[in-house]
Formats: sequence, C-alpha cells, structure tokens
Amino acid sequence: MTDNNPLTEHESLRTQKFADFGEDALAADDLDELLDTAIRNVAEGLEADHAKILTPRPDGDLLIIAGIGWEDGVVGNTIIPADLNSPPGYALKTGQPVRSNNLAEETRFKAPEFLVDRGIRSAVNVIIMGEGKPFGVLEVDSTDVRDFTERDTAFLQGYSQLLSAAIVRVRQTEKLKEVSEENRVLLRELHHRIGNDFQLMMSLIRHRGRHSQNEVSKAELAWVETRLKSLSRLHDQLRRTNSSTHVNLGEYLSSICTELASVHQFSSRSVELDMKTEAWVIGASDAISIGLILNEFVTNSVEHAFSDEGGTVTVELKANGDEAVLTIADNGRGFDDTAGSGRSGLGLMQALAEAVSTRVTRESDAGVRFSIYLKAADPQDE
Repeated sequence: MTDNNPLTEHESLRTQKFADFGEDALAADDLDELLDTAIRNVAEGLEADHAKILTPRPDGDLLIIAGIGWEDGVVGNTIIPADLNSPPGYALKTGQPVRSNNLAEETRFKAPEFLVDRGIRSAVNVIIMGEGKPFGVLEVDSTDVRDFTERDTAFLQGYSQLLSAAIVRVRQTEKLKEVSEENRVLLRELHHRIGNDFQLMMSLIRHRGRHSQNEVSKAELAWVETRLKSLSRLHDQLRRTNSSTHVNLGEYLSSICTELASVHQFSSRSVELDMKTEAWVIGASDAISIGLILNEFVTNSVEHAFSDEGGTVTVELKANGDEAVLTIADNGRGFDDTAGSGRSGLGLMQALAEAVSTRVTRESDAGVRFSIYLKAADPQDE
C-alpha cells in the first residue's frame, strides 16, 4: 500500500537540515569536517544512535573513516569485510541501498561481527560515489530494531549524492592548492565538474520523482530539486564574478525568475511576471535562502493563488542607501499556508527571511505581499 501520509514535524525538520547541508557542501574545504557534519546530520535525521562512513582499502575491505556513537579507536582503525555477504559490501559492489531492519533475522547477509559485538540490530546502507569509482558507503545503525522506510532511504541517498559532489570538489580544490601553476586550468575544470554534478543530482532526483508512487515523496523530491537549482544558479553567479562569497542579488533573482517562468509555463497559465531588480551585492549564503524564498513563493502562487483567469506575480528589488527592499507579491486569492506536502509554505519563507534580513513584513488582504529588508554585504568579508 502506498504511504501518502504527510510529513511529521521531525521529517520536515530533517528536510530543512538536508537543504542546509547543501550549503555546507558548497562551501566546505576540509573533507574530514564535511564527513563529520554529514554523519551528525544523518544520525539526527534518522533518530539513530550510530552512523559511519566506510571507504575501500587497497586490499578491498572497508575502513571506517568517520562515525558517531562508537567508542574511541573505532574510527580510523576498524575494518569490515566488503564482500557481497556484508550489507555495506553489497551496497558498495552493487550500488543498491540496503535496509536490514532486523540483522538477527537477516537471511541475505551475515551481520559483521563488529556490529554484533556492539548490539547493532538494524542498519541501512547507501553508496557514496567518487570520481569514476565509489568513494565508500554511508551507513546508519541502531541498537533498536527499526523499521527503516523507503522515505528514510531516500533521505540517506540524498545526503550521499550531495556528499559525492562535495568530495569531488574538495579533492579537486586540494589539487589546486598543491599545483599552483595549474590553478587557472584546474579551476575552470572544477567549475565545469561542479556544474555537471548539480545537473546529475537534479536528474537523479527528477527521475526518482517521476517513478515514485508516493505523492508526498514526489513533493519532497521536487522541493529538494528546487533547492539544488538555487545552489546551481548561485555557483554560476560565483563562477562568472570570480567571487567565492558575494553575488549580485538582482542578477541572481532575474535568472531564477526566467527559469520559473519556463518551468511553470506562465503564458499558458495566463500568469504575468512583473520583475524590476537593481544591482545589490549580498553574501552567497544569504542569497541561497532568498532564492529558496522566491522559488517557494512563485510556485505556491502559480499553483494555488490564481483562478483560471490567471494573475500577476511581482518581484521587485529596490536599493535605498545602505538598505534594499525585496518585495514578492501576487494579486490572487492567497495560498494555503500548509501547502507543500506538510510544510508550511509561508512559515518556511518567514523563517528563512528573518534569518537574512533586518525585518520582514507580510500582507495578505489582496493577494500576498512579502517584503524583506536587506543590508548590503560587507566588502571586507570577501
């Protein structure tokens, strides 16, 4: 039977943490810190007491290189077989996720002694890809018998895909530091690879959404794809401006609006876009949140605010001294604050806006109007 239950509060929170990790992955330059952050997030997201990342050794077995919940000395020293009789070995060699909800009753695999000795009763494994070959396996373990679900596996796979792209980028960055005379060529190649990684991740998520029979999962995957698109556009802005921290928000929003108009087929829906943006430099992290706000607002407006006669979506970024005001509005009937498969659309936008602005105002008497007041980025932060 298909599970179409709306997301719980915890599942909504972990979806937001997934999106936040995408930002961390984009900015990370230390592989160990990146792996530790991923491990903490997936353990918290699946409410599990143990998690680890394993990577193949030259002899083919798997070495634990990051983990949470284990005693001292496990990470960096513990080896687990990587054959097909082992859950992580099977995931590594086949590329398929492995859910073992009760290792004691498992007939497909033999639970590694390392897990048995520590009372691990349930586990889920997914592969982490690297450059041309697997980087390793991401595993979440529980000392309780757990009913890990397809939704849990999709969450873990999403992390592994972001982690895969980030690992490639970090390793390429390390090469840049080691070979200074090749920096310019390698940087261009790095940007190209990152762009390809974003496209691959979005294609994988889009493919999974098309073939999913779960409407809640489809909506969540579509939301994750939206966040990845925002990250991809931001990367393109950083590449074109040769900046690692600042973007022109006006250009960034214009690029988002152009794509949204195409994706939602504004003309066929009789929806007009009134867009006026001015140049305004803002920090890259804040720009990601604002891009998500714009995506969320426009998507909800197009899907819920207008009747068959259509309407107008307004996006205006106006600079005024050391402050800018971003106004996003529609002239429809408003939209459901709980739209989006269990997420609060307006609530999510409100939280994101408050995190990046000096103040936020919201009106809903005639349509919906969202105004976000922004400070310019400090050039010394570059």
